[in-house]
Amino acid sequence: MTPRSSRQAGSGFRNGIATAAIGAASILGSVLSAPGEESPSTAPGPYTIDTLPVPDAARGQVAALDFAPDGGMVLLARDGLIWRTAPNQEAWQPWSRFGLEGATGLHAGYLPKSLYVVHATGITRLFDTDADEGADFVKSVITVWRFGTLGELFRGSPAVLPDGDLLLSPNVVSGSWSGLVMRVPEASPVSPWLTGFAKISAPAPGPEETWILAGQAPAAKEGEKPVAALWIVPPAG
Repeated sequence: MTPRSSRQAGSGFRNGIATAAIGAASILGSVLSAPGEESPSTAPGPYTIDTLPVPDAARGQVAALDFAPDGGMVLLARDGLIWRTAPNQEAWQPWSRFGLEGATGLHAGYLPKSLYVVHATGITRLFDTDADEGADFVKSVITVWRFGTLGELFRGSPAVLPDGDLLLSPNVVSGSWSGLVMRVPEASPVSPWLTGFAKISAPAPGPEETWILAGQAPAAKEGEKPVAALWIVPPAG
């Protein structure tokens, strides 16, 4: 697939970037507000903030939190240990004791059968092959790939395309893998998915099958600073 640029994603690139950010926020507000409700500018908004308890062993070490398809919560600690809850319950149960160095990201959309963990030395998929509510098999998706940098390989947790490919943003500030979102299949080489940014997050699923990204657009002129912005990417690719 030919990688799309941020201009192709409808960002209103460079001079129109502030307009794009404001427009994106307006679109999100209109989509997330039910008919007849006040607009987000005058109403409290579509989101609420809850305080969630965490396992004692993970206090101060939470790397990521996700939700399984059944509504249960899944928590990843920095040392790679994973806990999950049953739907509508707050009691945490261990799900994986496989230590994964420097864990930073999690995708639990395939539970109860498997989930993905992003960590300092790669991307790993953990499986529960005997349906006993715990991981018992580990498969490496990408190993020891550092893009010439140290520390966290990717920014945040992965997103997953309908065909199962992962979307991730490499945690680098220069070079051929900087300023882009990469597509990571399990059985073929990685490739750029969206390019043309100074810095970008991994995509998050948005309303109506769109993708939402936050980051910085390159400076319009030499010497200027990159501009922070929000992008909405249409449901393609």
